[in-house]
Amino acid sequence: MFREKMDLRIKTMLLPFTELSFYWQDSINDLARGHSTIEYRNCLEKQVLPAVYPILNKTNRIYNLDEIKLLIRKFFPHEELQQLSCSGRFMSRFYFRYLAKLSQFLLTHRNGKVALKYWESEREADLLGPYKGSNKVALWSSMNRMFTTDILVVLYLLQNGMGEEQYLKSYHGSVNLADTQLEQILSKGVAETHLHLSAGENFNMNWQRLMSPESNHYDPTLDWLFGDEVMRKEGKLQKYVRAMAIIRILLAHHLSTSERRSQDERVLTLFHHYQQDSAKVASLSPIDILMRVYHGKRLEHSELDFDGMYQSLLIRYRLAPQDSCREEDWKRALAKQDVIHRLTNPSGEDGTVELVFLMKCMRYMMSSEPDDFFNQIFWQYLRVKNEIFQLHIQANSTRGLENFVSYFERATKQADVELSLHQQMENPYLRKLEVRIAPGGRDSDERNIKQAFAKKLKTLLKAYQENICSLYNRGQMIPEIGIVVHFIKKEDEHDIEKCWLDANPFTRQFGETDLHVDSAKLYFRNLQEKYMAEMRVVRDLREEIPGLSDYIVGIDAAGVEFATEPWVFAPVFREARNSDTHRSLHPSAPDKRVRNLGLTYHAGEDFRHLMTGVRRVHEVVQHFQFHAGDRIGHGIALGINPNLWMQRNQVVMLPRIEHLENLLWIWGLYKDGVAKEVDSTNLQQEILTLAKEIYVQMEGITVFSLWEAYQSKFRTFEMSNSLPGKREASRDTSRLFCHYINTNNIWTAERLTFAQHCKCYLHKMVEPIQVEVRREDLKMLKELQTLIRQKVSREGIVIETNPSSNTAIGEVENIFQHYILTLNQRGFQEQRNVEDGVMVTINSDDPIVFNTNINNEIAYLFYSLLEKGHAREDVLSWVDKVREIGVYSSFIESRGIPFQQRMEEISEILIQLESYC
Repeated sequence: MFREKMDLRIKTMLLPFTELSFYWQDSINDLARGHSTIEYRNCLEKQVLPAVYPILNKTNRIYNLDEIKLLIRKFFPHEELQQLSCSGRFMSRFYFRYLAKLSQFLLTHRNGKVALKYWESEREADLLGPYKGSNKVALWSSMNRMFTTDILVVLYLLQNGMGEEQYLKSYHGSVNLADTQLEQILSKGVAETHLHLSAGENFNMNWQRLMSPESNHYDPTLDWLFGDEVMRKEGKLQKYVRAMAIIRILLAHHLSTSERRSQDERVLTLFHHYQQDSAKVASLSPIDILMRVYHGKRLEHSELDFDGMYQSLLIRYRLAPQDSCREEDWKRALAKQDVIHRLTNPSGEDGTVELVFLMKCMRYMMSSEPDDFFNQIFWQYLRVKNEIFQLHIQANSTRGLENFVSYFERATKQADVELSLHQQMENPYLRKLEVRIAPGGRDSDERNIKQAFAKKLKTLLKAYQENICSLYNRGQMIPEIGIVVHFIKKEDEHDIEKCWLDANPFTRQFGETDLHVDSAKLYFRNLQEKYMAEMRVVRDLREEIPGLSDYIVGIDAAGVEFATEPWVFAPVFREARNSDTHRSLHPSAPDKRVRNLGLTYHAGEDFRHLMTGVRRVHEVVQHFQFHAGDRIGHGIALGINPNLWMQRNQVVMLPRIEHLENLLWIWGLYKDGVAKEVDSTNLQQEILTLAKEIYVQMEGITVFSLWEAYQSKFRTFEMSNSLPGKREASRDTSRLFCHYINTNNIWTAERLTFAQHCKCYLHKMVEPIQVEVRREDLKMLKELQTLIRQKVSREGIVIETNPSSNTAIGEVENIFQHYILTLNQRGFQEQRNVEDGVMVTINSDDPIVFNTNINNEIAYLFYSLLEKGHAREDVLSWVDKVREIGVYSSFIESRGIPFQQRMEEISEILIQLESYC
């Protein structure tokens, strides 16, 4: 409820700056035209609210329409609107004042950095209400993922006498959240151990690409990048983005021309500047497109020649992106790729071109001679930009990895490994950086996989070399890097169309003698073989290239958790641990050892039933040969409050087999004397009832045989010639779904295992059912969480948490209710229970999707603990301990080798990788 109410307020507060609807028709401007309170009320009820309700209802929970009415009146009050906008004629004045107040309440500067003002300011309660003081941290966590807060930073600098571009050096794309004491802890060094490299950039890099395209023509095949079905954005944004690439050049050129005029010369308004320009491209002149944007004309159905106008401006103003020399600073090189670089003249050190552009715009808009035409065009530009921001940055509205995937795909469509690495290594406190990359290649073709993976490694290690060379020359600490190879979880492309009989070489028809197994006929076998091929490639490269095992340090499996269950990966991870197939030294370099791979696995992040989430964590630890130092990604299911989860999930939809395997897992724990809070009679009855719905005939089926079949999934499925070898389609099949199995057979654990690869039984296994979560289940759920936390704690398994990601995707209500303190309570209670001492780390996961970095992720939890009332000394000690766990639980060995030796080592690896590319 806290999160839903807070997010609704933030969304309402930012409506005029974030929605395309306001591009077409600014409802707040309409509201400002009401001279009397009666006109204001009539406009509010007849025009504004009907326009606002559907916008808010796309992403927010509306409990009461009256609340929306009051929020609009609170944030956009009649008297203030009237006075500042002169009855709507100069809306920019009101918007400036409005955003300036926000920046004043939220921002400060500390130790040369723009930072969050985490304390309560005078009069901030008037605007922020109860979300003042420490609650501002939670508010910022949400706002930062709904709106480009760069504009607040620029306004803050301008309002505080720091209006020159040099002051942008105090802002590196993220507002600093750490206070002075926390900063001292972070300065000891942090390790980022859970970061997907393709998502390591920030939004400004993506926006620059959109504003500086090689071609600016409308491409209908790219509409998916500019829309979202869940948020009901239909992809119509593309033409607006194309238009904004042109508008940005026109604004930047106008600003450049204005700045060059002497003080005695009259500065032309934007309108008069381009009114004099009669040059047209395909019957479109600059003033034509400016007027369309000014009046909020719809562009999605227009046939304007966006590319013609764009290319014409590039030529006219000599704005083609410039090539950069290899030795050049990466920021300066990046700046030169922006088409308005020449017009803004950034040094490459004061901030991105976009930040400089925003500062010049705002400074111009605050000048003594306001240009209302320019102002309106700028607000339109900001609205389109924020629409794209909301397509790349995941807010809190819809949970789950299924929703996350679309954000990830849009945000990383043009990901640049080198820029991602540069972005991450700018953190002066970073000591170790583990980056996750997929091997690449197609299907199970090991040669192709090896070639693709070698190319990725080559690009990455070259970029790392350039980075550390730059850091070394600046006298900065050099972070050590490690590569974690992640296998992508996917659904079986053939779905449940499986038949072990067709796959079995012992039962093939037509006199076939080939003993090859048809993998497509077995459930997930094709994918399993692809993962195994990728694993073999990782192993071979690490053992064939001396020194590479110091850089490829671990493996992981990531993606939609519902797509692929742990049993599919179990043989793959066991292969990674199998000492029979691994060398300890390099044959060609006996002095070089081959380091063991670290194992980590995304589990318990996204789940339909809490029991499933806890089970999956246990399955990984139990069946993947996890040892001390291995890690679980996220593990949300282990720490969230079952009471709160049950309140939101009293009835759960899940596949029948998932529910059955949950119950079999519990029965196995009960059988082994581990689980106590179990009604064994009811449990066994429920298991057999579910089994009957799948198998129909129950002869030979026991709870134990079902449990054995469930456990067998974690072993590689092997064919057998002991089962019927002929199809018997004429048999009576009334008691079985399968046409080919003798109905007189009695079930065994082996036959139940074979049924896992038969579409006749899979059909009933994957069928969705509704499961009630009963009040009596709570005690059992809590016990299961405790049992698995104890196991994880005793065995030295580390949980990788990612606060912003967990809040957006998982069952975490808000940043202040993060589950990390359930996992590790050391220092906050006298009792030292095993389950309360799980080792944890804090990471950023996907910085570009959650608009964050590791320093701020740690800070969010720091303020969360303070908000709970813990002593600051205890909180600082806890943060320091968790920071330390992150460093020493990294798969990267702390070798401390000299800079020159590291450079030579990487160069030698690059030479050897060349032969694989």
